[in-house]
Amino acid sequence: MLDFVVYVLFRAGSAIAAALPLRFLFAVGQFLGCCAWLVSRKYRHLAERNVAIAFGDEKSPRELHCLVRDHFRRLGANFLCSAKLTAMPPEEILRRVKVENIEAMARISRRRSRRARFESSGNMGVICAIDAEVCRVRAKCERLSEAWQPFH
Repeated sequence: MLDFVVYVLFRAGSAIAAALPLRFLFAVGQFLGCCAWLVSRKYRHLAERNVAIAFGDEKSPRELHCLVRDHFRRLGANFLCSAKLTAMPPEEILRRVKVENIEAMARISRRRSRRARFESSGNMGVICAIDAEVCRVRAKCERLSEAWQPFH
């Protein structure tokens, strides 16, 4: 029963997010991500340790601290925006997303079955439905940005 309640709450939240403007969701998501950064000490320290390993002496401790905080903010924004993106028509998404290497995705899609499937970048905020038809529609686009920002 708890699973069903969680499912209903998630679907209701997704429906509400789909009805709200993308810029608003991005701002609220950044705020919630900042709250998560403040509250989740364990994950904040884990992220700080990871960026310290990744950047070593290349960045100052202050820069690493800011990088982690910005990551949490962007993660929150991407999470909320992903709910909106799933409800947007492809043409509207393409006005806000820069697509890179669409030709390679189209080639891979043609080699596989013609069924629609989902391919996701490492960024959970950008999820693209890919099949041969979608690739033809999106072939007009040039690049898919790894750091997607809805304000562009």
